[in-house]
Amino acid sequence: MLSKLLKYEFRTTGRTLLPIYLGAIVLSLLSALAHLISNTMQSLADSSLFLIFSIPLELATALSLVIIFVACLFVLLQRFYRLLGDQGYLMLSLPASPTEHIAAKLITACCWSMVTLLVSILCGAMLNADMSSISFSWPRLGGTVGLHTVCVGLIVALFLLSLLCGFYLFFYLCFAIGGQWAQQRLLASIVCYFVLNFVLQILSVLLLVLFGFALSSNTDLVLQLAQSLKYMNTSVATYLVAVALLLASVIWDAILWAVTQFFITKRLNLA
Repeated sequence: MLSKLLKYEFRTTGRTLLPIYLGAIVLSLLSALAHLISNTMQSLADSSLFLIFSIPLELATALSLVIIFVACLFVLLQRFYRLLGDQGYLMLSLPASPTEHIAAKLITACCWSMVTLLVSILCGAMLNADMSSISFSWPRLGGTVGLHTVCVGLIVALFLLSLLCGFYLFFYLCFAIGGQWAQQRLLASIVCYFVLNFVLQILSVLLLVLFGFALSSNTDLVLQLAQSLKYMNTSVATYLVAVALLLASVIWDAILWAVTQFFITKRLNLA
């Protein structure tokens, strides 16, 4: 059932996002061509007609790069928000568990977010490239990249993916809590977002204070740790830090997922 949900989510979101991506790419191409014309035909570049055409085009291109991020965030968050509203009567009646619904929304959101980033990079490259002298040089992967670099890069990529999942899961949790007030769902979700952010900031400060107090009261332990790190291999220390950050992020994502699933399963209010 998850595959069918994913197919439906990608098809529905693609109807909105793909035309926006295409428009941004076309505008970037037109702006790049305008730069090419200005470099090859200086007399045309100095004319007022060319300036009247190129300046609004460049402004529209820059605006399109902002629009694709805003549209991506709005469309992807709206998909989960509507699940807790009228659309929930249809979607939650399907033979699919809340876990599958959350997974389908989250996978779709992460995939489209990465596509949005790639499209923005492509558009920015076209805007900054000198199209009169484009050349491609493929990197040589002879033996320059070691196993340590590949492993650390993989862990960092997983950590960034976990952060992206946590970003969307936090919004999902706010929507799930705000859904307890069906008549004011949007307002309650917005209030919940700011309240949870404030509470988490307070908890973070308290944890840092407690951690600092614990370290200051156990100076012998701190000295032992510092001595161990001093003689530890740099590669091992890098792995430990990267894995620790990844585990912390995954645990946070799991907490957000579990609480969101609890509200959808036990406290769902579609009235």
